[in-house]
Amino acid sequence: MSALSKNGSPKPFFETDDRRTYLETTIFIREGFGESSKMSDKMSDKMSDKMSDKMSDKMSDKEKDRMKTIIIYLEENHEIASGIAARLLGVETKTASRLLNKAEKCGIVRGEGKNKTKKYVLPTEDNL
Repeated sequence: MSALSKNGSPKPFFETDDRRTYLETTIFIREGFGESSKMSDKMSDKMSDKMSDKMSDKMSDKEKDRMKTIIIYLEENHEIASGIAARLLGVETKTASRLLNKAEKCGIVRGEGKNKTKKYVLPTEDNL
């Protein structure tokens, strides 16, 4: 159940009869699942270029997929910390931190602050 709460899903519903001859479980999807959180065309183009040019040799396919999720989050929320990225991706904070640091080195995101208070934002037009 911790995986459900990590991704924001409601608690599951369990049903059985009085003699407990069966157990039926309903797992609900989280609010907002399936809504199209699309990147703007401009950001999508930038992301595609960055993915192919800067990340092709430096990031695995799994890392690229995770970065797409982070980019979509950043478009809506403007900043992300490693802890939030970890919850969003369902990974350990250290894993999310390594991914964000790698993305910063590739120019995909820009870090602001230091160590524990560091937040990541999308680069501005001037910083691309």
